[in-house]
Amino acid sequence: MMSKFKIDNEPRYLECLYSKPLTFDLKELKIDWKNVDDYRVKYTTLYVEFKDGTTKEYDGFLSEVDYKWADEEKLLTKNYRTIT
Repeated sequence: MMSKFKIDNEPRYLECLYSKPLTFDLKELKIDWKNVDDYRVKYTTLYVEFKDGTTKEYDGFLSEVDYKWADEEKLLTKNYRTIT
């Protein structure tokens, strides 16, 4: 028995994904990793908790996005389902 719902596999969108690294130069920031207790990154800021109980914030370096080649490409339906 056929489903009464039409399966939509018509491409509507071509989605191209690009990655952009966020880099923290630990040497330049004078972070001795042996003294780091914990860290987290939120937006473009590195938050470091040191073993002595102090905390410090560092801004990251955003590199340029290379739009020449996508890291990933997907064809999507109008409902954003991936077409395989």
